[in-house]
Amino acid sequence: NFLIKHTEESWLVFVDSDITIQPKENWNSIFFAFLDNHLEARIICPLIFNVHEKNYMEKLQMIKKENHLILETRSHGKTNFFPEGGVIIHRSIFETYGLYDEMLFAFEGYEFSLRAMESQNGEFEVYHMNEIELIHDHRYQKTNADKEAVRQRYNSDLHQQSYDHLRTKHQVIFDHDWRWWTNQQLEVMTSDPFRKVVQRSFNFIKGLFK
Repeated sequence: NFLIKHTEESWLVFVDSDITIQPKENWNSIFFAFLDNHLEARIICPLIFNVHEKNYMEKLQMIKKENHLILETRSHGKTNFFPEGGVIIHRSIFETYGLYDEMLFAFEGYEFSLRAMESQNGEFEVYHMNEIELIHDHRYQKTNADKEAVRQRYNSDLHQQSYDHLRTKHQVIFDHDWRWWTNQQLEVMTSDPFRKVVQRSFNFIKGLFK
């Protein structure tokens, strides 16, 4: 929110700090070429490849049935939900729907999309493009300071508070297996991969002699 308020550019690029963009040299010209063919687009998501999960992020459509919030996968080019750590957004979207909810430590993209659905302006359209790829790579962190930063980023208490705030604010039932996901990221980024290989080998050899 601070950066949105302290910049003036029309288009804002949001990427996590462990993301690299492909192609490196001319991705911005590719983006504007896409925009020439989709002049009405205001939220555009490139492909996101998660190296640590070895797959592409799914395109998600948010659906509200009574008071249940449901996420469904889509194969076509438009949805109503975007991952806040890998997206290009026109400033007018924030002027229309407001900024991110600062009570949230996590789930801010979910809340933002849900708020749009419930607003008088109605939900927005998220365009997906394949010509630009964001390579998202959660790696093992070697220093204690970086490991501590990871533990703070995936702090379960802070995620729980955000999860509860989202459900209470919008009065929705939202089943999301976030705790498994945060534990997985902690494992990838704070557990020494060499030690894990050694331990697996040791367990395998130990099992041969049982």
